[in-house]
Amino acid sequence: AAAMMNAKQYADARKIYEDLAAKYPEVKQFRPLIARTYYGEGNKKAAIEHLRKAAADDPDNIEVKLLLGNTLMEDGQQDEGRQILASIDDSKTTDPAMLLNPGIALVNERKHEEAVKWFDKAIARFPQHADGYYYRGIAYLSLGKSAEAKTDLEKFVPIAPPTAPELATAKQILASIK
Repeated sequence: AAAMMNAKQYADARKIYEDLAAKYPEVKQFRPLIARTYYGEGNKKAAIEHLRKAAADDPDNIEVKLLLGNTLMEDGQQDEGRQILASIDDSKTTDPAMLLNPGIALVNERKHEEAVKWFDKAIARFPQHADGYYYRGIAYLSLGKSAEAKTDLEKFVPIAPPTAPELATAKQILASIK
């Protein structure tokens, strides 16, 4: 099933996961995998339905909560998604995107002050991950906080991968702030 997921054969992978879930109902890991197949097909509603059930079955599963919160936000249910994400202990987050995505969604909603809080969390948890500094810098810039934006973008530039698409933009912004 994992190979089928990698090959984007989501329906075939889902069939295997569903068959395994029916055979081994005590194994809680199948429901989030089924949700991922729906997500892969672009069916966020079905993915959310399965993630909700997975969260109810295993309320301590951080990964399921992260997936549910982020999928809800992608589906336009930002408030509920942020509420779920805010309930997670940040120290248990292993993927910086799970803290960055809510902030990026808030930037897109022009809620820059709220976005900064998410970027603060991402930077605190993953200080060597460049994207947190970039996005927080952009949020600060939108808030008219040029000094803070400059500080963050100056941190971003040296640690960003050379192929980062945001690198040129960050350098242009820094040149304009000086």
